[in-house]
This record gives sequence, C-alpha cells and structure tokens, in this order.
Amino acid sequence: MARGAGHEVRLGLDWFAFVVAFKGVFLEGLEVVFIVITFGLAATERDPNGMLVAAASALVAGVVVLTVGIIARRPLSAVPENTLKYVVGLLLSTFGTFWAAEGLGYFAGGTSLQWPGGDWAILGLLAGGLVLSRVAIRALGLRAVGQPASEQAEP
Repeated sequence: MARGAGHEVRLGLDWFAFVVAFKGVFLEGLEVVFIVITFGLAATERDPNGMLVAAASALVAGVVVLTVGIIARRPLSAVPENTLKYVVGLLLSTFGTFWAAEGLGYFAGGTSLQWPGGDWAILGLLAGGLVLSRVAIRALGLRAVGQPASEQAEP
C-alpha cells in the first residue's frame, strides 16, 4: 500500500507518512482519553476531585513524554526500526502479562493476584520473554534483530 501511495508532498510533508503517523497518534491519544476518564471516574468515588487529578496527571505525563521525545529524538532515530519494534513488543508483552495475571484476581474475590517477588516479577517476565523470543527466532531461522541479511549465518 505504501509503495502504491506515491510521494505526494503537501505543506512540506510526505502526505502518506503524515496521515499514517497522525492516525496512529490519534488512536493512541484516544486510548489515553478513555483511560483517564476511567481512572478519574473510579477515583471520584473516593475523592470528589478524582477526575481533576486524573486529567492533571495525564497532562503532566503528556508534557513529560513530549519533552523526553524531543530530547531523545536524535539518539532514537539511530536505532534500527525493527530493533525498536522488538524492544517495544517485549515490553508490551511483559507488562500485559503481569497486569493480566494480577487482574485475574477479580474473578477470585475481587482482589489482585500477587506475583512471587511482587513487582520484581516484571524483570523475570522480561527475561523469560527475551529468552523465548530468541529461541523462536533461532528455531524459525530468522535473522537476528538489527542484523543485516548479508551478515546472516547460513543454516
């Protein structure tokens, strides 16, 4: 699809790249709005200012993310795209597994299930995900993340 889009420049921007990036950022931003509303409504049951605190926290988080993004833009642009995707995938899988298992406690009396070692279990899940993904990459015969095809070892 991207190859068929051509290279149209509007307002000095690659229009196809701009639209794709805008859609991704818009959807993530919409997700954040829903999360803030959910946390704000849940907090309002305990504190009448819960929604205000949730919105202010989201605003502060947005400013921090923008600032870090501006500062880290140049070093991150040097990281190969597939390596960045690999790391983000590992982190999302790690935190998703951690929180999903904790959330299972809802069905067992309404309290969170606890991991052995508490929050330190996140590091164990990350290490396990790294090992499993490397084994899968090797088993599938894929080249290593960030490794050019010319450097790939012959099977």
